[in-house]
Amino acid sequence: MTPLLSPELRRELQTLVARPVAWAAPMAAHTSLKIGGPAEALVILESIEEITALLVFARQHGLPWRVLGKGSNLLIADDGLAGMTLVLGAAFHLLEKTGEREIAAGAASALPALSYFCQGQGLAGLEFAAGIPGSLGGAVVMNAGAFGGQIADCLSEIDLCGEDGVQTLPATELCFGYRTWLDAAKWIGGLISQSVIVAARFVLHEDEPAAIAARMRQYQQTRRASQPQGVASAGSFFKNPPGDSAGRLIDACGLKGRRFGDAMVSPAHANFLVNCGQASATDMCELARQVCEEVFRRHGIHLEREVEAW
Repeated sequence: MTPLLSPELRRELQTLVARPVAWAAPMAAHTSLKIGGPAEALVILESIEEITALLVFARQHGLPWRVLGKGSNLLIADDGLAGMTLVLGAAFHLLEKTGEREIAAGAASALPALSYFCQGQGLAGLEFAAGIPGSLGGAVVMNAGAFGGQIADCLSEIDLCGEDGVQTLPATELCFGYRTWLDAAKWIGGLISQSVIVAARFVLHEDEPAAIAARMRQYQQTRRASQPQGVASAGSFFKNPPGDSAGRLIDACGLKGRRFGDAMVSPAHANFLVNCGQASATDMCELARQVCEEVFRRHGIHLEREVEAW
């Protein structure tokens, strides 16, 4: 990583936010894979005003930036991240019932917290999220889902913060697909690439809290029984190809337990690439390459990575 922030820019950046900026912050501590080089500047944001000021600052000085959530679906390069890595602070953890069947949530809200909040309100539709260790903002961008449910099923609108403040987009304009925001190409270099998701709203359906809780427990039991426990991972590493399962394809190739350095295909679930100790991003990428190559050789199917790579 080549640093982009001069001492003068560092001082200016710090004046724009209330919280101390963390310089050369090790990103392995901020991802579930426990992998990643240092972020040049890790900035915690506590207000819309701070976001708008930093977006203007980034544009004026040609600085790259990205928003970090829980780091649960993320592989960060060993060289680290130049420019600014932004984290939404406590001000963006709001969970609120805003109507009979409506919930508003800050983009930094943890998905399990959102799921349990809805359950307590007797509102169903987000039970699948109880075991997903991510934040809402990232879940919207990738249309996170499990057990047949996905964010898009009950999302009504999102709030985007850009240089000019916040604007609201209805979910009907976002064109979601499987583990993706299909309309993303339209936004590259446009609105979404210049904005930060700060909140989302959902329309759910009423149900007995006990019944909702029972479904959540069942989903979590299924997850614990089928996924690796006690080891660093980023969840499902590859998207399921149409009509099939990435885990089944990888398992059929006999790749469970395959290692490259400390990166390993989990013996518990073949679609989990896990960090057995001191794996690097280079190790993980090479193991993923080998898996893709073998699946294509054996099955003629190109696996597409679900994990985001920075």
